[in-house]
This record gives sequence, structure tokens and C-alpha cells, in this order.
Amino acid sequence: MSYTLGQKQLDKIEDILTQDLIDNGVRCVFLIDMAGNIIANLDNGEKQHDIYSLAALAAGPNQWNAFLKTQQSPGLAGMHAVMLIYFLVFMTFDWFKLAPKAMAVQAGGKKVPDRVIVIAHYAAWAVISLFVFWLAGVL
Repeated sequence: MSYTLGQKQLDKIEDILTQDLIDNGVRCVFLIDMAGNIIANLDNGEKQHDIYSLAALAAGPNQWNAFLKTQQSPGLAGMHAVMLIYFLVFMTFDWFKLAPKAMAVQAGGKKVPDRVIVIAHYAAWAVISLFVFWLAGVL
């Protein structure tokens, strides 16, 4: 048996989901058919959900394995590595520069200099990184 939905029907489905669910407090609604096609994807704008992996999982083992294969491609792995390095390194510098403004540390009635707080953050980062590398067997 085959069902085909036209644009009018898809719009009507989204209208019903919006009126009956999203407008009444439901945070996220999505419809996925048995083949893994996303029919409707609605949310209240608060969160972003990765429904593509869920759709692949719902479609069955063949589609899930194909999805995993694309996730393991060299291009995607490289992109994830670049993003990880960016967020771990460059964003860390920004956060560590902001740390003295977020935490006013006093020792003996005197404010600890900003530079000491930043250096302490870098030292803690280095120690924790070395520990994680040791746990992973890299060191």
C-alpha cells in the first residue's frame, strides 16, 4: 500500500501539530515515516534537535548503518576535528580572559591580580589535559 501526501496535506499536518501541540506547551514534535523520511519537524524555538540521526535509526538497520558510514567519512571527521580544536583551544582563551571578571578572588583582604587567576586556569587546564591523556593511554 502506498500513501502520497501533497503540499496541502503536509501544511495541514503542520498546522494541526502547531495548534494542538506546540501552542499547548509541547517543546518538539516530528513525524517520521517508516522509510526514515521526515514529514514534519516543529519546535518551540528553544532547542535544536538532531532528528536526522533519529530518522535514520527509525528507518531500520540498513539506513542507520548508512548514516553511521557518512558520519565516519574523512571529510566529516576532519570537519569535526577542526571544530573541536577551535572550541577547545580558541574559545578557551576567551573564557580564561573573562575569568577574572566573573570571579573576584580575595586572599588576605586583597584582590588577587587578574593575571594570577588566568595563569591558574591555564595550569588547571594543563594538569587536567595531561590526566585525560594519561587515562587514554596517550602518555
